[in-house]
Amino acid sequence: MRKILFTMLCIFSSMLVQAKEDSLAIGYCMGEVAKASVYGKKDKGDVSAAIHLPAAMVKKYVGNRIASVRVGLASRVNVDSVRVWVRSGLDGANISEGLLKRSEGQKINKGWNEVELSAPVSIGNESGELYIGYTCYQRAEVYAISVVGSPRNGTSFINLNGKWEDIKDAGVLSIEGVFVGDKMPQYDLELNSVILGPKESVSPTTYYAKMNVTNLALRTVSDFKIRIADQNGEIAVVPCKESLASRELKTINIDFDAHRNFDTNEEITFTISELGEGTDEDLSNNSLVADFIFERNVLAEEFTTERCPNCPRVAGYLHSALEEKAEYKNRVFAVCHHSAYHTDWLTQDCDEPLTWLYNDKGTYAPAMMINRLPIFTPSAPEDGATSDNVFLPQSKIELMSYFDQEMERGANCMLSIRSEVNADTSKVNLTIVGQKNASFNTEGRFLTVYIIEDNIDARSQSGAQGKFVHQHVIRAYNSIWGDAIEWNKNTFTKTYSFDINKGNPDAAKVRDRAAWKTKDLQVVAFINNYNPDDKLKSAVENSARVPLLQEVTDAISDVRKDAGSVKEVARYTVDGQKIESPRKGINIVKLSDGTMKKILVK
Repeated sequence: MRKILFTMLCIFSSMLVQAKEDSLAIGYCMGEVAKASVYGKKDKGDVSAAIHLPAAMVKKYVGNRIASVRVGLASRVNVDSVRVWVRSGLDGANISEGLLKRSEGQKINKGWNEVELSAPVSIGNESGELYIGYTCYQRAEVYAISVVGSPRNGTSFINLNGKWEDIKDAGVLSIEGVFVGDKMPQYDLELNSVILGPKESVSPTTYYAKMNVTNLALRTVSDFKIRIADQNGEIAVVPCKESLASRELKTINIDFDAHRNFDTNEEITFTISELGEGTDEDLSNNSLVADFIFERNVLAEEFTTERCPNCPRVAGYLHSALEEKAEYKNRVFAVCHHSAYHTDWLTQDCDEPLTWLYNDKGTYAPAMMINRLPIFTPSAPEDGATSDNVFLPQSKIELMSYFDQEMERGANCMLSIRSEVNADTSKVNLTIVGQKNASFNTEGRFLTVYIIEDNIDARSQSGAQGKFVHQHVIRAYNSIWGDAIEWNKNTFTKTYSFDINKGNPDAAKVRDRAAWKTKDLQVVAFINNYNPDDKLKSAVENSARVPLLQEVTDAISDVRKDAGSVKEVARYTVDGQKIESPRKGINIVKLSDGTMKKILVK
């Protein structure tokens, strides 16, 4: 009887120990599987894939074991077997393996397949780097290897024809090792990537950071800090209340005031610290030097003419879309080219050559381009053409989706414009300053400048119901495809002067007879690609826009007039240096309502 009781007690104790064991799926894909793939073979044979866990990563799991391997497949068609394995080298012997075989009645899924290892792989103090992978036998053509997410150098390898290849530029593999045990890390946040850029819409020294953070451990973390430092010390500390569950990857966005301008070559370090729930058990993955990047603005170019009966409809889509969100006001810039369906009295000499950007048999209007990106399907493609820079919008919602998509992408350069009009408003002088980061490719990039005017009454707009008013009309420009840029390290400065048309009833061209309304004039500048041999390589890298008449007030009292409780909260010089008191010249004043004003201090 005692023996029976003792045996039952041992079994019960064993169950308690097992109940305390935890498991973590370790890999780089964060549970994601691709819906389709380009990785596989055109014929039958073996294909292999593996992820690399460096020794430092393996050491986190000492005292635990690898019990199974999770394989994500983009297709199950023609896949007869999946053999999973753990190795110390890509071409080494299998430390342990497991097998799924269709011929033995086992199911192979599109998506996740978890295969138990024949013997668990114990992780000890002596354990080094490991490769966790699989080999599929396919009986015919199939592309089943799932690749997802952002590239991570040295993490993911494939072998399609007897040779291993690092897919460092493609993404990461959908492979996870399932670690089991009672010595799992409880708290471990990893900073995977940081991009940093200026946010001048807030203030000259405000920056934004976009970070990817992963919770590599068991416990949820919902309270931590981001410390930001340069070579001289700490710049800012930003609290984060984002909740990250176990094995969750999250993008976290923060803004902070650096109190100065960064050079794009500076090393600005971001560090995760002070977890509210517990102590981070691995500090080696908490810090990264940020990749400098800029906010991307959107250039929306419309092809239109007064002879086009459908153009008012698309102009309405554009106008409605631009009014839909407040952030579009300072981030989305529209320009109209009066060409592609005949011409009219507003057509500029640059408008017709730009129809070269159609990758189509002929041209049409209405039509639009979004940052001149070749992401659209031609309606009547030229021979072999599969994409086009130009498209016909179907709704304001479609336009907004493209605006939002582009605003989410970072840019490797930025522009700022200073506009100064002479006393009699007959001439405008422009100073355009560009910045770039280390990733920007200067080859084949040019600067284009437009003076555009709003609120021009149409003469005879086909298809319009009642009065029609033209917006975003080009009045002057520097060159059709832009001017060459001479960079001085990471910056350039170019100056332009344009005459402001005061009206000439005897002008040869109708468009030049009426005076321009200076209050309705704006300056748009952008850096664009131009390759005369490939119209699809014409993308706009970034753009900027300012009113021709930039507001400069005479005194701070003018700013505060009728402002109620609005107060000055910060002051800067024109080059972004924060100052504590008024300084002679133009000062930039940030007010408590978030607006910025230029002040002329005499």
